[in-house]
Amino acid sequence: MSIVQGDGQLLNSTYPSSLRQGLATRLLARGVNLVFNEYVDSFPEEGTVGLVTRKGTEIPDADLVVRIPDPFTLHPAESRIIQISARGSSPNTAFVASLGSSTLSVSGFINVKPTLQLVDYPRIFAAGDVIEWPEQKQAAKVASHAGVVVRNVLNMLAGKSNALVNYQGSAELIIITNGRVSRTCCLLCDVLTHADRTVACAISRSWVGLRLATFGRGCSNREV
Repeated sequence: MSIVQGDGQLLNSTYPSSLRQGLATRLLARGVNLVFNEYVDSFPEEGTVGLVTRKGTEIPDADLVVRIPDPFTLHPAESRIIQISARGSSPNTAFVASLGSSTLSVSGFINVKPTLQLVDYPRIFAAGDVIEWPEQKQAAKVASHAGVVVRNVLNMLAGKSNALVNYQGSAELIIITNGRVSRTCCLLCDVLTHADRTVACAISRSWVGLRLATFGRGCSNREV
């Protein structure tokens, strides 16, 4: 197996370098070939073995290139496609573009204020993966978004627009499997909130023996 990564380490800079290096070490120990600072621009035809990266690196034994099909554009009959590009998803936000140029970011996410209101539409809120916010797109964050939106909507309906609360961000949580029994989990946070701890404990109960390391400003790695 080969992993072609556009960065110099696995994952991205959201996560500590020690976690990224540790993951690479574990994958290398399992015989995975890691190709850093490279990209795959063109995908071979189905049934073709081998590919060449942007810089000319050859992976001659690549007989299955993983590219996740876009569920919004593929016909159901095409769901058997096995070539997958793991470059991340694109937000399905074109339907709000008519609200004006300030609505969407360059990458297509919805621009919001810290109160999760649209920039030029204070009575419209957005939450979930579609918002432009400096955090990883994860379903676990929806509860934190919803709490802010519900509270602010109720305040506005009660005529308390000066009592709106800001979204403070959420802990970053990632679980990576490496074979049947090897797994790594990282909880990245400044303050471990009750909701974050609840998620962490639920994961720990579900995956017996899972080591859950937390990282934060001024704190050492620790298990929770």
